Parts: sequence; C-alpha cells; structure tokens
Amino acid sequence: MENSLILLIVIGFLAILTLSAVLSRSKKGKKSEKKGGTDYQSNFILGLMFLPIGLILWQTLNNDGFIGIAALGLIYIVIGLANKDKWGK
Repeated sequence: MENSLILLIVIGFLAILTLSAVLSRSKKGKKSEKKGGTDYQSNFILGLMFLPIGLILWQTLNNDGFIGIAALGLIYIVIGLANKDKWGK
C-alpha cells in the first residue's frame, strides 16, 4: 500500500511539473501565433503524459476506468504526429 501511495505522489508531481512546463511554453509563443489555431505539439506532449499515467494507474489501482486515460493519450499522440508538419506554425 505504501509503495502505491509513493508511486501516485511521484506521478502527480511529474504531471504537475510537465503541465507547468507546457503552460509556460504556450504563454511564451502566444504573442507570435495566430489565435484560434490548434497547437499539435501540445497535443503530442499531453499524449505522452496521459498514456503512461493511465497505464500505471490502471495496473496499480486495478481500475479499468484508467484505461480510458491511456487511450486518450494514445489518441493525442496520433493527432500530434499526424500533424507534425504544423508544429512550428
């Protein structure tokens, strides 16, 4: 039980750290970007976060609901990679 709690705390900390890095990156580039466009690179990064978190929580907590988070991560990764040519725009 203690190992699961420590694992969840580490995952939460890493998720918050990654999310803050993504948000600070998106604020820096907002001035030069057009409004209303989709940032496919952020979709890819979110997918890289959701996929392992969903899989780890699914296996750790034995709750099948977390497989949806992993599937969402996989979808974000596919969308990001399909539009890789639009990452810098």
